[in-house]
Amino acid sequence: MRIEGVIVNSSPLIALFRCGQQELLPRLFKDILVPDAVWREIMAAGHEDAVARALLNVEWLKRMAPAVSDPLVLASVGPSLRALRESGLWLSESLCQIVLREAGET
Repeated sequence: MRIEGVIVNSSPLIALFRCGQQELLPRLFKDILVPDAVWREIMAAGHEDAVARALLNVEWLKRMAPAVSDPLVLASVGPSLRALRESGLWLSESLCQIVLREAGET
C-alpha cells in the first residue's frame, strides 16, 4: 500500500536538500507537509543558508498552519494510560507515575 502523504521535520529536509536529493520526496509522496515550527526552524538560518533559500522555491511542499498555542489534547492522561496498558502496550509503573505527576494527576 502506497503512503500518499507525509509530515516531515527539519532533519530529512535539510539532509535531502544538502545532498541534492530533494526530489525524492515528491516522487515518493503526493502530499508533503511541513509543520510551521519546522519551517520557522529552517528559515531561522536566514537567506544565507542554501536550504532555507531552496525551500522558498519549492512548490510541492505545503506548510501546515501554526498550532493553536497550548491546545488541550487530553482532559486527563490517566484514562489514556490505563487504556494503553489494557490494550497490551507495556508501560512501566514508574513511567506512568512520572507522566501522571507531570500532568498534575497525582
